[in-house]
Amino acid sequence: MHKNQNRPGYQESKVGWIPEGWEFSSLGKCASFLDNKRIPLKDEERQTRQGKYPYYGASGIIDYIDDYLFDDELILLGEDGANILSRSTPLSFRVKGKIWVNNHAHVIKPKENTNIGFLCEYLESISYAQYNTGTAQPKLNREICSQIPIPTPPLPEQKAIAEVLECWYKGIWNLELKIERKRNIKKGLMQRLLSGKQRLKGFSEAWETVRLGEIGHFEKGIGISKEDLSDKGIPCIRYGEIYTVHHFVLKTFHSFICSELAAQSKRIKKNDLLFAGSGETAEEIGKSVAYMNDVEAYAGGDVIILSVYPKIGRADYFSYYLNTLGREMLNRLGQGQSVVHIYPKNLSKVCIPLPPLAEQRAIADVLSAADGEIEALEKKLALWKEQKKYLLNNLVTGTIRLPEFRIVN
Repeated sequence: MHKNQNRPGYQESKVGWIPEGWEFSSLGKCASFLDNKRIPLKDEERQTRQGKYPYYGASGIIDYIDDYLFDDELILLGEDGANILSRSTPLSFRVKGKIWVNNHAHVIKPKENTNIGFLCEYLESISYAQYNTGTAQPKLNREICSQIPIPTPPLPEQKAIAEVLECWYKGIWNLELKIERKRNIKKGLMQRLLSGKQRLKGFSEAWETVRLGEIGHFEKGIGISKEDLSDKGIPCIRYGEIYTVHHFVLKTFHSFICSELAAQSKRIKKNDLLFAGSGETAEEIGKSVAYMNDVEAYAGGDVIILSVYPKIGRADYFSYYLNTLGREMLNRLGQGQSVVHIYPKNLSKVCIPLPPLAEQRAIADVLSAADGEIEALEKKLALWKEQKKYLLNNLVTGTIRLPEFRIVN
């Protein structure tokens, strides 16, 4: 049953149950397609025509060139590409001003009775899998797109809905900018603190240079296959997770095994530094994550474990250094073609700067605090996006009405 079905003040239509007073139409009746004005340019030609005007494709700006085809406020709707199905990037977006568009995005101009903000939001709320006409390559052709059903509230309500959602977009955009600024600040801080160019207050003792083999001993995890994993049980970490879901310090486990398998596996301990021993590229090889907890957990095969001597160093400090200033050095140790490997005997020879233990702790604490601030903002951003998505899906279908347009019984 549709969530609006038989609700007082709602009527059935071709786009489902919508509020009384709303109408339904189609994209072809709400807007004009300007696809015949598009002109694709090959990469080679664009290279000779670099300029200030955005060159758009199915997923947004892909270049800047010396001329434009449109000077208007329009909606671009991706015509082909994987994002039609995955929706990893927005499929529809508003553009304003002088732009060039290739033949991979429909160019749509709303008609007078349709608010551009409302129409763009509605187009972003729907699933396009049902309209896909491609096989190997997903495609939304113009004929099918023009038949997409569109609910049409009265123009004042369209404008009000668009304004509310625009406020959410601005809030999300500002939060994304804040997160980016925090990341840049942390990046600069890491460069200065981990290189010794900036010393924290109270520290002036000279740093040493040591090999990784001198600060701890190496071991290897024991194979844990995908088939061994479960949704609950004893935590474990597999090598692929080190370069896909973990950053600097292991905080949350994503895999679990049964107690019987744990008894046969390699347990990790507090102050262990875990390296990805295998990867598909040299960039993935050698990425590390520090384990600074006492919770019982285990390492799968191709995880290289450096158990750092607690009287010499801190795994979290080494993780920050080796994943930033020391990253290129580790990438060069990768061996192999289709699958790249790194080995403990090579890792043990890597030289790194070693501050006194107290300074290592202080540096790691400062960087950890910066990480915590960024993570809190990222959680807030994810929540805002979910709330905005919920509001979007319900406002453009009339399931939620803005106060000034609600029907009073």
